[in-house]
Amino acid sequence: PPIGKSYDNGKVLVTVNGDQIATDITLAVHRGVNVTELSASIQGAIGAMVGKMLGMTVQTVNIYIEEIVSSVDAS
Repeated sequence: PPIGKSYDNGKVLVTVNGDQIATDITLAVHRGVNVTELSASIQGAIGAMVGKMLGMTVQTVNIYIEEIVSSVDAS
């Protein structure tokens, strides 16, 4: 497995060391979203998919909220 490889597009950073993956994800969320639940959901999904698809272990999934945006009224 790769040692010390990383990918960073400014919003998503993925670092691979051996069979371990660490991620940092930067998001904008709508006002009123439960950030704790959203973060836990994203962390769980990434952990499950990395394990299932790549057979690797997720070391960390850090979620950073960059911005809270107001919902747009469609009326």
